[in-house]
Amino acid sequence: MDADDNAQQIFESINSTGEKLTAADLIRNYIMMRRTNDEQETIYKKYWLKLEKIFPESKKLAEFIRFYLATKMYTLTTEKDLYQVFKDYWKALDGENKYLEILGEVLHYAQHFERLYLSEKQDPLGEQLLDFRKLQSFMPAPFAIRMLEHLRVGEISQDQAKHTLKILNTYLIRRYINWQDTSAISRFFPGYLKNVEAQVESNGNFEKYVDICIYYLVNDNKANSKFMPDDTQLRSYLETANAYSLSNIRWVLDKIESYKNQVPVDLFALNIEHVMPQTQNEYWASVSGLDEDEYTKVVNRLGNLTLAASLDNSKMGNKNFEEKNWKDSTGQIINDSLRKKS
Repeated sequence: MDADDNAQQIFESINSTGEKLTAADLIRNYIMMRRTNDEQETIYKKYWLKLEKIFPESKKLAEFIRFYLATKMYTLTTEKDLYQVFKDYWKALDGENKYLEILGEVLHYAQHFERLYLSEKQDPLGEQLLDFRKLQSFMPAPFAIRMLEHLRVGEISQDQAKHTLKILNTYLIRRYINWQDTSAISRFFPGYLKNVEAQVESNGNFEKYVDICIYYLVNDNKANSKFMPDDTQLRSYLETANAYSLSNIRWVLDKIESYKNQVPVDLFALNIEHVMPQTQNEYWASVSGLDEDEYTKVVNRLGNLTLAASLDNSKMGNKNFEEKNWKDSTGQIINDSLRKKS
């Protein structure tokens, strides 16, 4: 064991602040350890400082590195094993000599992650990327990051990227709505990425990229726990589901309200409002024709939910249908079609 190895072992076990080191701390030091002062300065200013600006928290940077490695190794390593897995990966790629090339790729992938999950800027990928951000699911991160890398280097088009994001959004939201166990797909996407990449390589080009993504996400999972609910399954579930308790129900209501609406609704400016209030009163018992038990069963279903600004929501309360203010805080009518049908 040489002096550098001894120094690294000491760093791995001791921190001057007394705080437990994250995997990102250990990885940074491992990369820097055998470099000259000039090389360390280049690494820090050109790469690591930019990574820290994207991920100010060391634990968040470590989480990203897990996703990065998953795009390369097609498996999601545990947090506990991350440092050792990274060292093995670094050595396998001759990181001591190719460190600038590897770090350049890591930074590109970090920028893809930022674009997918952290940025609030308008993006050429439009509504599809905005929807993906709102879902805030990190499960498809390895696949989505790699997809944006294909876009960056010109292997797929912007339209292909949009279509692929739309597929991911559809898959995720249908499983959320149908209360499918997320543990079934928590480690699915690295393997999914592997299948897609292998098929693209077999084809020799990215012309059928979207079709390949659909096949391995939808068709190939029809008979297992990672299936995507079809229209019939979704409709059957929503007819009786407690939609108010569904994760991402706000996303669903936003999409319903925005459908063919020239003035998009800002999801984050609105709250969920019950058309029939959660607590039944004499008026609502009369107009609904439901007894207390029946009322309780239907009050949280999708058809009884809409969107309203916070102030309007509190004002609506248990008012009669005609007395409710169906405008948001900007004066825009919410669920105008619902009012017209009443």
